[in-house]
Amino acid sequence: MTNVPEMRFDGLDGEWDSNYLKKLASIYDGTHQTPNYTKSGVKFLSVENIKDLKATKYISEKDFEKNFKVFPEFNDILMTRIGSVGITNIIKSNERFAYYVTLALIKPKEWIFPEFLNYSINSHKVQKEIWKRTLHVAFPNKINMNQIGEIPLKYPVWEEQEKIGVLFKKLDSLIEIQEGKVSKMEDFKKSMLQKMFPKKGELVPEFRFDGFDSNWLLSRLGEVTSLRGGYAFKSQNYIENGIPILRISNINANGTTNEDYVYYTEISNDDNISLDNGAIVLAMSGATTGKISILKTQGKVYQNQRVGYFTKSDIVDYLYLSVILRSHLFTSQLDKILITGAQPNISSKDVENFSFKFPSLEEQQKIGKFFKNLDAQIENEEKLLESYKNMKKSLLQKMFV
Repeated sequence: MTNVPEMRFDGLDGEWDSNYLKKLASIYDGTHQTPNYTKSGVKFLSVENIKDLKATKYISEKDFEKNFKVFPEFNDILMTRIGSVGITNIIKSNERFAYYVTLALIKPKEWIFPEFLNYSINSHKVQKEIWKRTLHVAFPNKINMNQIGEIPLKYPVWEEQEKIGVLFKKLDSLIEIQEGKVSKMEDFKKSMLQKMFPKKGELVPEFRFDGFDSNWLLSRLGEVTSLRGGYAFKSQNYIENGIPILRISNINANGTTNEDYVYYTEISNDDNISLDNGAIVLAMSGATTGKISILKTQGKVYQNQRVGYFTKSDIVDYLYLSVILRSHLFTSQLDKILITGAQPNISSKDVENFSFKFPSLEEQQKIGKFFKNLDAQIENEEKLLESYKNMKKSLLQKMFV
């Protein structure tokens, strides 16, 4: 049998049926006219509202009654068809909505379980069919209404549709809850970064650990650490295996590092170009200029030119240093030296002239450990979230034909 999924529930067998979307649902177009918006009334949805269906624009009840004889109802599906094509959401309220031409309204037939159809459209195979029918030469990308109806889909009996739909609905709920956990923890971190460091014009923070009451001291960054430059490795001397070189392209925009390394023969007396696990590095030019990352590595890594390394010293806690350098305390000063429209570029001298407030070394250590533990908790929750998303991605490939 060919029309069967790779994975299915126990007790269910037989081939799936095939048909076009226009045979499985009624498909409608949104209004092509920009409406007269009002401060309240009926919510007006467009492509930017597809994720949560929360609209900030409204039209009057009168215009809605006049222009929307067919409108989204409970268990109907909205799909983006202009811009980011093929993203769906299912209506789960009895609230009335108006919708723009950037969205297509899909009303499943009575023998099609709505959640099944929604997730089927999101499956790898159907997304490929959508991509094939999308006008990529247009700007923005779009899929014509008649082409949406020609998308082929395969579907099982109602019982299996329902089981699949309910499973993915539960998985989406799990993902949403986990996203909320991550968001709350990130908000908590932002709050503590505000409370655990003195505000402008003050020398003590709003919140601090017991046993500390002395004023913090204002110092230039260059007084507690130095920003070491890297070495200009020649690309013609790269080898297939050797010591990895950290380049600015390895520093991601989100503050992590990637392992898309090039390699070099090990050099004797290489302490002044070597980086170890936990090194704080800075992109000093290029697209990610000013981004700070904490290097994670199992072995030695070489430091390329235009990658800055904040050296360790006995007068500042390195964990504390990593906290302030990855906070608004650093970026607010960085923004003042970056030239808008020019090729981004910063110097060690510029960065070493940044000023920060420092408590005693003991208090620095407590703050550093606090944020290290908090970052570890956030990372674990993010990994769990990623595992849920990967599970969904895998099941979308295996449970649909």
